[in-house]
Amino acid sequence: MLSQVRGALKGAVAWIVVILLIAAFAMWGVPEVSNLAGGPAIKVGGQSFSQSYVQSEFNRVYQRSAQDSGGVMTREEAIASGLPEQVVETITTKAAIEQFAGRMNLADYDVLSFDCYGTLIDWEAGILDVLR
Repeated sequence: MLSQVRGALKGAVAWIVVILLIAAFAMWGVPEVSNLAGGPAIKVGGQSFSQSYVQSEFNRVYQRSAQDSGGVMTREEAIASGLPEQVVETITTKAAIEQFAGRMNLADYDVLSFDCYGTLIDWEAGILDVLR
């Protein structure tokens, strides 16, 4: 069997395979080893999150979920239930909102006020009592 494969690769089939490989590398390039291992795991706008940060967030969320379930959730069950995707979604959503808030200057304020005057008093019932 192996000799048949070797024999087939000596002819035109081998040249076609080699040409296809060269064409693929020419079109899409060869990734550098440094780009494969050292790049950020998530990039949102100008903000990057390392693989260790994403892993630590996953561990934190997993431990909280395991405690909430009484310690019966295994790591495999957490992964199968989509926990890694939820962690990535949370990280990206939070970063996107923070960047949007920064562009809109929503984080720059001098005074913060809460209007609870109209919500704590039942104005409608009081006005109706006076009018009766």
